[in-house]
Amino acid sequence: MVPFLLVSIKELKPEFIQLVNTPQLQKMCEVFKVATPAAGNGYDLSKLTKEQYLQFKNAFVDKCMYNNVYMENTDQKAIQMILNVICMLLCKRLPEGIVPFKTDDLVKKIKLLPLPKGLGFDQLPGLSR
Repeated sequence: MVPFLLVSIKELKPEFIQLVNTPQLQKMCEVFKVATPAAGNGYDLSKLTKEQYLQFKNAFVDKCMYNNVYMENTDQKAIQMILNVICMLLCKRLPEGIVPFKTDDLVKKIKLLPLPKGLGFDQLPGLSR
């Protein structure tokens, strides 16, 4: 499944996918002293220690980014597989040789952005119920 998702991300027609950090993940990034990204760029999570990576992965994958839409999805296994691949990409922790192409540039296709100032996570477009 991981190779399929990596090929899908590689072949995406849009330049990139943006994910907005939930308040809990944003706080985690602050605690880990992950540099706040410049405008339009995502967080650089490649310098997390192993312990920080495991904590981040738990929050990002197992807790579904603390995003109610993801947590309420009826196919949790699929959501967690997708989030796991995205997490490995963002943190540059993909196993080598898993696909027959270089994966270094794939991280540019996924951007984890900070929550816009003055907006609650539930106020973001596309998250209204």
